[in-house]
Amino acid sequence: MSSTIDGDTTTTSFWAGAKDGDSITVTFNKLYTVSEITIYTNNLIFNSLNGITTSGIRVQISNDNSNYKAVGLVYLGGLKAPITCSSSSFFANKSVRCTLSTPILASSIKLLVTSDFSSTDIYEIEVMGK
Repeated sequence: MSSTIDGDTTTTSFWAGAKDGDSITVTFNKLYTVSEITIYTNNLIFNSLNGITTSGIRVQISNDNSNYKAVGLVYLGGLKAPITCSSSSFFANKSVRCTLSTPILASSIKLLVTSDFSSTDIYEIEVMGK
């Protein structure tokens, strides 16, 4: 897990998930107000139903480390996930950034692999806020 929060956004160190349900959780030392999430990954497949990822990587946020709410990473207009992005951007450096519509208190962030992909590599998880 430490390789996903080491500041290295390249492909030299990473967490790998290869099947549906594989997950990685980053737990904070206290509650933070999260306003933006950026994920550096080889898997930029984000198919959604009602704004919640159905294939690719699902991002979830918790304020108690046990009850998680899904983040709708891809902005789809009227489709609503429990937590939505006011904007999302995909970049050539294999990253996706979500600016949350409303900043949210969080104690942890979980990334789930939601479909079989030969290997989903998470190079870095950046969480911005206060």
